[in-house]
Amino acid sequence: MFSGWNNNWIIISVLLPGTVFYISFMVLYTIFDIQNDSFSKLNENQAFTIAIIAASGLIVQLFGMIFERIGFDLWHYLQLGVRDPEKYKLKKEQEKKYLTHKYWKKRYDVMPQVNENPTLERIIAQFFMAHNISIGFGITFWWVLTYLVIENKFFENWHVLCIIVVLLGASIIVAQLRFKAAKDSLFEVAYKKKIFVTIQKNITEF
Repeated sequence: MFSGWNNNWIIISVLLPGTVFYISFMVLYTIFDIQNDSFSKLNENQAFTIAIIAASGLIVQLFGMIFERIGFDLWHYLQLGVRDPEKYKLKKEQEKKYLTHKYWKKRYDVMPQVNENPTLERIIAQFFMAHNISIGFGITFWWVLTYLVIENKFFENWHVLCIIVVLLGASIIVAQLRFKAAKDSLFEVAYKKKIFVTIQKNITEF
């Protein structure tokens, strides 16, 4: 992602969420006593396991990017009441909120301008790790629910679904807290350097 952080970024935002998703899948695979000889034999191969973890991480990352974009656009509408804030004059209390999210949306352009900042890079990477883990638990919830309904095992395994819901809820809360820390930290660093201070003609200093 950022200079000096390419390997760490892959590990934190892709491989770790992929590992969590794979481990949770294998635990549930055992609990539900799913019988699949082909998968069991392939899973004994270490290279296959690593490939599955990497693929899981990439899939989770893809869904994570989609949900992040949806959430970002939804934020504009709910918080500012407009689809494209740059076309409208914002109220003073809206200006900082908008500028904070503007920095976040343009983070790949902003980061090179704030020089190397390992602390900021780590905070942002931690958000994506938490975000992708929560996406993984969301996917887990849906495949488990689908499996239990199709196999008519819902009532005998409802407690397992409850545990997944708790883990999903906790991971979403952590992701939200990490997001707030990441965007606020990015704003603090970028605003001091006056990056994108004048985003629109009607925006003023605050």
